[in-house]
Amino acid sequence: MTDEMPNIPEETPEAVETSGVSRRKFLGGVAGASIGGLTLAGVLAACGGGGDEEPEAATTTAAGQDAANSAKPILIGSAYPMTTADGEEMKGGSDLAIAEINERGGIGGRMIEHEIVDFNNFDGESATSAYNNLVSKEADAITLGYANVYEPNDILAAYGAPSINASTSSDQVNMFKSDPAKYKNIFQADPTDLQYGYGFPPFLEGLIAQGLFNPPTKTIYIFEGDIPYSSNISKAAQEVAPDLGWEIVGISPIAGTGGPVTDWAPMISKAKGSGATVVFNTHWNPADHAALMKQWAADPPDAFLYLQYGASVPEFLEIAGDAANGVVWATVLGTMNDAVGLAYQERYKAKWGKVAGFSNAGTGYDEVYMLAHAWGITGDTRNFDANIAELKRNIMRGVSGGYWFGHDEANYCLAYPQETPDPSLGNPHLFFQISPGEDGALSHQVIAPSPYIQTAYVKPPWLSF
Repeated sequence: MTDEMPNIPEETPEAVETSGVSRRKFLGGVAGASIGGLTLAGVLAACGGGGDEEPEAATTTAAGQDAANSAKPILIGSAYPMTTADGEEMKGGSDLAIAEINERGGIGGRMIEHEIVDFNNFDGESATSAYNNLVSKEADAITLGYANVYEPNDILAAYGAPSINASTSSDQVNMFKSDPAKYKNIFQADPTDLQYGYGFPPFLEGLIAQGLFNPPTKTIYIFEGDIPYSSNISKAAQEVAPDLGWEIVGISPIAGTGGPVTDWAPMISKAKGSGATVVFNTHWNPADHAALMKQWAADPPDAFLYLQYGASVPEFLEIAGDAANGVVWATVLGTMNDAVGLAYQERYKAKWGKVAGFSNAGTGYDEVYMLAHAWGITGDTRNFDANIAELKRNIMRGVSGGYWFGHDEANYCLAYPQETPDPSLGNPHLFFQISPGEDGALSHQVIAPSPYIQTAYVKPPWLSF
C-alpha cells in the first residue's frame, strides 16, 4: 500500500460503443480511481469473492444503459447538517473523494455530481423533507453523515437506491433487523453506539495491565447525554463494567443536549465528591466538550477523564486549547494515523487548506469510494439491486478501517477488536490522547488498539495516579 496517489494516464477508456457501453469498458473507466492510495483495479482483484470464476455479470437496466451511453453525470445525493462543524467535515471528505475520482476520468467516463441538502439531523420533519428532496432528484445513491431519527429511513427504503450513513446507532440496526428485506438498501458504515460502552472498561484494564494507570479504586462516574445514542453508550458501559471489577458510583444526566451545554460545574463537583477515579462522558457535541475541558482544567477532580467522539472535530481543540492537554477520547469510526490515513489527511489539507477531523470527513470519503467500487463492478448505476449486492459482497479497506457488511443482514460494520479479532474486517475502536508534539503543539495520538498505536498513554497533568 502506497502513500502516494498512483500515476494514472490522462486518457480514459472509451465510454461508448455503437451497441452500448460494455461491462468490461465500464470497469476500465473506474480503474483509475483510488481508495486510500490503492487503485480500484487492485481492490477489485483483491476483494473478490474468491476462486477463479468471475461473479455473474449484472443485468443492465435500460435507464442505466441510457445514462452510460449519454455519459450522464452520476448523482450522489447527501443530507448533511451544514450549519454544524460536523456537516462541513462530511462535505469536505465526500467532495475530496468525488474530486479524486473525477480527476481520473470518473466512473466509466461519467463524472460524479454531488447534491447536498441541509437538514437538522435531530428533527424527523427536517429529515423527511431532505430525503424526499433527494429522491425527487433521482439520485443514484444517497449518503449521510449521521442521523438521530430513524423513521424517515422508510423513505430511503421505498426509493431503493443504495444509501450509506454513519449513524453509529444500535436503534437503527434493530429497525433494519426487524425487516431486512425492506431495509436491504440502507447501510450503516460504522459500528453501533453500544461499542463505545463495551470497549471502554477493557481499555482501562489494558492501561492497568501495562502499569500505565494505577487507580486506588476501580470506580466510574458517568456524565450521560439525553439522546438515545448517549444513553445507549452509558447502558453498555454499565453492563460490562462490573464483570471487570469496576463500580459505577454515580450518573449525572446532561440536560438539553439539543443545544449548548455551557455549565459543567455542577457535574464536575458531583464527580469530585463521589471520589470516582474515572469520569466517563457519553455526550457527543464538540463545542460542549471544549467547554467541559476549560471548566475541568479550572478545578480538576483527581480522576481520569474520557470523552467520546466530540474531540474528533477540529472545532474541539480550537476552542479548548491548552485545557485539552492530556485528555483521552475515542471514536468507533476514526481516521487512523497510519500510512493510508496520513496520506489522505495530507490530500485533504492540500485540497481544502485545513486539517481533516478524525471521524466525519473520513466517513464521507470512504462512503463515496464504496459506491464507486460497486458501480465499477456492476457497470450500471441504476441497477439498485446489483449495487446493493456488491456493497454486501465487498470488503473495503478505507481511511477509517475495514468495511464489511456481509457479516449480518442489517448492513452495519463491526468494531475491532470488540466484535472481530481481524482488523481488516472492522472499524478500529480508536483511543486517542491529546498531548504536545515535538513542536510543542497539541495533537491527537493513537494509544490503542494495536496495531495502530503511535505512542503510549501518559498520565494527564491533573492526575496523581
